[in-house]
Amino acid sequence: ARALLGKVHLGGLEQRRPSQLSGGQRQRVALARALAREPRVLLLDEPFSAVDAPVRKALYQELVEVRRSLDVPMLLVTHDYQEVLRFADSVAILDSGRLVAQGTIGEISRRTDLPLLQALGEPASAFDAKVSAIHADRGLIELELGAQRLLAPYVDLPTGTRVRVRVAARDVVLAI
Repeated sequence: ARALLGKVHLGGLEQRRPSQLSGGQRQRVALARALAREPRVLLLDEPFSAVDAPVRKALYQELVEVRRSLDVPMLLVTHDYQEVLRFADSVAILDSGRLVAQGTIGEISRRTDLPLLQALGEPASAFDAKVSAIHADRGLIELELGAQRLLAPYVDLPTGTRVRVRVAARDVVLAI
């Protein structure tokens, strides 16, 4: 139990009662309880909906860490497409219980016919990349997308970190 609480950043809080925990801490306990069963699949049903924005951001990072440390598929149920972009490899979009789209995050992000994406207000594409170089003096990082390189605004990440990039169509300039 202590190891699992440490994994979700709750070490030292073992003696607290549920009423003494914040909403984010309760979500972390729920994740630790699920992991204790050593599941073959982890179902996360709206795990970020009951917490405020700063806690949500911390939980995002913690879930990324947990995901990297486990070899367990995760099924995330969410209504927030930003969470889909952050976590999903494969996506299935349901509308009134009916499957309306299915594919990789890259395939789905290009579907301008989907109301969910139309609601975002701008077409965009999503790509998985790796941080290949840091140019802090220029305020940039270099991302590797297969054989291509992309310069992006500086984010404090070590080289080799895998990231997801969303590029809005309005941010692309084509020149001949």
